[in-house]
Amino acid sequence: MNTIQFFLEQQAFTKSVVNDMVYAGLSDPQLRTAPCEGQNSLIWLLWHTARWEDLIVTVLSDSKQVFDEADWLTRMNITRSDAGTAMTSEECSAFNTQVNIDGVQAYWEAVSNRTCDAVQLLNPETLRDVVTTARLRPAFDGGMIGSERARWVEGWLANHTTSWFLTFLILHRAEHLLGEALSVRGQGGFSPGL
Repeated sequence: MNTIQFFLEQQAFTKSVVNDMVYAGLSDPQLRTAPCEGQNSLIWLLWHTARWEDLIVTVLSDSKQVFDEADWLTRMNITRSDAGTAMTSEECSAFNTQVNIDGVQAYWEAVSNRTCDAVQLLNPETLRDVVTTARLRPAFDGGMIGSERARWVEGWLANHTTSWFLTFLILHRAEHLLGEALSVRGQGGFSPGL
């Protein structure tokens, strides 16, 4: 199994678990609930993860973001195009109140599908290529970082290989949509959909 095959297998696994076990069977209010101070809601986690995945795959595949190909601001009923890194509690609360759940879920599906299509087209010989700051710059200039408090992300993401970014996507999904989401379900008293 090569790196691309491994990535696609992990991507399919996390998508299946997220759709069938983490988010399944929850009501609209449960998806919007942040069970305690400093914790994110399940719908925020899905949106945030999809936004970062959209950005990274766009950079790796030299394509447009899924976000830019349809009127996702309207469909998700949000006013921000960034990924939500360093949002305040007040901003998260406002997001949870206004966001359209179906719109976020549709965006997540569209991003997931595009990710699989784009990664399948990557040349395995380019996995060691370094993604430079210059290559990331258009995405950052396009508003992916919404707060000065999140500017550190630009330096943190710069100058890693394509394979590092694929690994980041797997870990980012697992961190937020499996680990953190299951914690939110537990803290909120929503039994896991296992």
